[in-house]
Amino acid sequence: MTGTDAVEKLVCRSCYAVVDAGDNFCRRCGAPIGSAAVPRPSAQDDANRPVLAEVVEPRSVGRKWSDSPWIVLVLLFFVLGPLALPMLWRSRQFSLVWKLVLTAIVIGLTVLILWLIWYVLDKSLEPLRQLQNLPGF
Repeated sequence: MTGTDAVEKLVCRSCYAVVDAGDNFCRRCGAPIGSAAVPRPSAQDDANRPVLAEVVEPRSVGRKWSDSPWIVLVLLFFVLGPLALPMLWRSRQFSLVWKLVLTAIVIGLTVLILWLIWYVLDKSLEPLRQLQNLPGF
């Protein structure tokens, strides 16, 4: 391995993921790599000098539970409904198209559920309205 080959991969200082030397941002967490990059050795440097001693595996502690797409979907459709939309839009696990589609589905289901609640309440109060029209009530 030559001195210039030693810096083909770098380690992100935020999530410890292995990134390419030419990347400006970490592909895993999005942190800027430019300030954390190890400079390439010049031709004057010793070719046998190690630049990157070891590859560090990404730590699982840095990943938040809210980054899981399954948790976001469960919260979106079964627990919080439209209140989970900010979590959907902050998630990096969904593309823009999926975020738009899921937002439209959640808003449509919310409108449908509110209309059904209004309809059931209206139909259940109809006998009371008929009683109000009877004389003596």
